[in-house]
Amino acid sequence: MIARNTVRDQPGMGVRDQWNTHIAMHIGFEENTGHVYEGAGRPEYAVVPPPLLTQAKLIESEEDAANLPRGISMDALRWLFREDSFDPVTRVRRGRLYQPFPAGQPDECLTRGHPSMQFANHRQGESMTKRLHHHWPCQELLGKPRGGQGMTLALGRDRAWSMWRIVQVEQVVGDDVLVTLKALSSFGVLPEARLDSLLEEHRQPVQRALERVLDSAFRETAISVIDQCRNALVVLLGRWLASQSLDSKVVELDLGKLVRRIREAPYELNAAAGVAEAVAKLHPRGKANEQETRGLRLAQEEDAELSVHAVGFVMRELRLAQ
Repeated sequence: MIARNTVRDQPGMGVRDQWNTHIAMHIGFEENTGHVYEGAGRPEYAVVPPPLLTQAKLIESEEDAANLPRGISMDALRWLFREDSFDPVTRVRRGRLYQPFPAGQPDECLTRGHPSMQFANHRQGESMTKRLHHHWPCQELLGKPRGGQGMTLALGRDRAWSMWRIVQVEQVVGDDVLVTLKALSSFGVLPEARLDSLLEEHRQPVQRALERVLDSAFRETAISVIDQCRNALVVLLGRWLASQSLDSKVVELDLGKLVRRIREAPYELNAAAGVAEAVAKLHPRGKANEQETRGLRLAQEEDAELSVHAVGFVMRELRLAQ
């Protein structure tokens, strides 16, 4: 099945002659061989060795996270990310972003052939027409606010994917759109829970609350993540105190009262109380009336990351982590 697309389908773009298609670097992927081609105006020359290509999806809403690519065979009209470098220490990935070329996908492209095929063809150097998944520089991203900087990009497909924050966007010679990505993997990392010190009836609620934090950290907005972290802290502290004191009523307390309890003797967990209180203070930033009346700034991704780390810190302080 050939997927169709047009220039007018591309947000922020007009007709084809409004953008110089002959200067822009194009890229093509041949599905049955895995060969990659590139060139100015069309994907003409083989890239050896082939670069790492990954389908990509810009996450602008929670619904986008549920609409990830299904693989290039089934879902051809998706962005492609071409990795140029990756630093596993800083979790920074750098590469070029492409959108589908406005033509049938896969597209019939005239190439110069591939070096690995020279012994399979009796006329070496002959230009060869190939069916390529044809992409060109991602102008759609440049049409977003701040050129997409600060937005979230999902890499992979619906069965296996990762989330990355776009920290820098540049347009280089050849019109390639070069992006620098920061991994959001640490955004959702919590220590492995060790709940054997809790009463049996309290373990499942704690486990469910932690799972909701992990799920929200990869899929939801910053304020949603903060909400889930606040809820997890209420569950963690309430169930832990109930297991320590055997007072079942303590699970009904709100976060503020729980924080006061763990500050007092015999617990005196001042550090855990401090980070839990910080998450409690971030919670109102998602309410429009609180922002207006108290002059609060809107919660950002970094605040959500802080909240997730706060949950992990409290787990360790309560000896509920491996």
